[in-house]
Amino acid sequence: MRTTCSLVSLLFAAAAASQTVDDIGLKVAPTSNLPAMVGQECGPVTCTALPAGTVTRGTSVTLLHQSAAVTPFAIAVAQPGPCTVVPGIANPLLLGAGLEILTVSVTSAPPFRALQCDQGLAILQLIVPNTLPAGLQLRLQSLGWSIQGVPGFGPALDVTVQ
Repeated sequence: MRTTCSLVSLLFAAAAASQTVDDIGLKVAPTSNLPAMVGQECGPVTCTALPAGTVTRGTSVTLLHQSAAVTPFAIAVAQPGPCTVVPGIANPLLLGAGLEILTVSVTSAPPFRALQCDQGLAILQLIVPNTLPAGLQLRLQSLGWSIQGVPGFGPALDVTVQ
């Protein structure tokens, strides 16, 4: 019996580890450098971060997270990391050293305008600290709930501090 339970647990973990979802999105708008948001609303999440331009120390940056409506989410920043599969969470984690959680909150109800993947929204405005060194490469990534009821990582976005 113990062997059967262990085998079932391993199979469940392997299935969860390989699961992907495509309805978790993350966009960034470095207000002083880009006229529009960069990232993706939904779509496949790969082991490659999306380039999102530069952010200037002391200026405001807008982040937009999209996932299932009225569900918890988190957005974190770190140095770029390897493609890591986390058992029980869909899509790869691409964050490395120096991980800092920027926010933990809940997405809104679906907005009045139709979104590509029918998600809830969360908008966060941050000031880029003046203490960050110029040239520092940072990676943003969010964790949210898929409309399928599965937790998953969204796309990773690479920004360079100037």
